[in-house]
Amino acid sequence: MNRSLAPLIAALALMVGVLAGTALAHADLVSSVPAASSTVATSPAVVTLNFNEALAPTSTGKVTGPDGSIVSTGSTVSTTNAKQLGITLRSGLGNGLYKVSYHSVALDDLSAEDDAIVFGVGVAVPSTSTEPTTNAPLALLLLGFAAVVGLVSTIALRSGRRAV
Repeated sequence: MNRSLAPLIAALALMVGVLAGTALAHADLVSSVPAASSTVATSPAVVTLNFNEALAPTSTGKVTGPDGSIVSTGSTVSTTNAKQLGITLRSGLGNGLYKVSYHSVALDDLSAEDDAIVFGVGVAVPSTSTEPTTNAPLALLLLGFAAVVGLVSTIALRSGRRAV
């Protein structure tokens, strides 16, 4: 292998690592109304989910009540804010815990994520309920490790050919 190719290979490995990290991005939930794990006095008419990037129209959500039945009547991505998903609820929901499940699809790369949050109407949410989490930092770390291994392997192979 030509010595002038080593910097090119290193640059390509770095570029692949950066681009792959971008491709791992999802439309992650950043906030909601009602807020995750919060308690509200009366049932809202709409649950609003706010994401960190624009959503594709195929993004959906539903709300289930304390007995597991669906209490939402539909969901839609906002026409004025593509980072917002609204889920309409039936009126007059009683006290209890409500689970908001969503399927977010990022508009830019169509990556999808399924997750859920919980809120309470007239009752406190148990402390075991948590905000959604993401494994993006771990994925980026593993991707960086793979890029380094590839670069080291290339250098080792190049050195081995010269020694023979």
